[in-house]
Amino acid sequence: MLHRRRKRTIPTRDECLSLMRSQGMLENIVQHSLAVEKVALFLSSALIESGEALHSEEIRAGALLHDITKTNSIHTRENHAITGENLLRQLGYPEIGKIVRYHVEIPCEIILQPRLSSEEIVNYADKRVRHDMVVDLGDRFHDLYRRYGKTPEACARLQALERQSVFLEEKIFSRIGMYPEEVTTQVLDSTGGG
Repeated sequence: MLHRRRKRTIPTRDECLSLMRSQGMLENIVQHSLAVEKVALFLSSALIESGEALHSEEIRAGALLHDITKTNSIHTRENHAITGENLLRQLGYPEIGKIVRYHVEIPCEIILQPRLSSEEIVNYADKRVRHDMVVDLGDRFHDLYRRYGKTPEACARLQALERQSVFLEEKIFSRIGMYPEEVTTQVLDSTGGG
């Protein structure tokens, strides 16, 4: 018996922007998502050029939609990674939902795989964007500690996320011919200044 592979459904960029509007995303979150898109696409392009098997349209959609329910979650205090995944699954985009689910933290079984995944690219791109500015991991985590490190438990969680991000940075940059510090200027140069 032949099994047919289900075709991946990936929203176009225009569909992503429409979804973002339909969820009433705050403008600062929209701008953050657009900057994450730039970093994620820049990295995926460099990685694809180096021989990695990545799907840039999937990465684009995941980057644009990673905070799709964050505006609502600010009020409900729900985990926006989970509510975002649930929304995208309901809309028929389970692969993009999985990327959204793991944009904050990636399980070990994914990050320890030898090949890079869309989830890892979007997760890392998100960690490189503070508000709508491309920054290094140190700057981003300094901001995260300031905003969210209010308890010892929160600080411990942020420390684990920071270690994971450093590991992921090494995994990504060991495959492309540049240093992490170059991303800021390279992204600006490749997009015409931001």
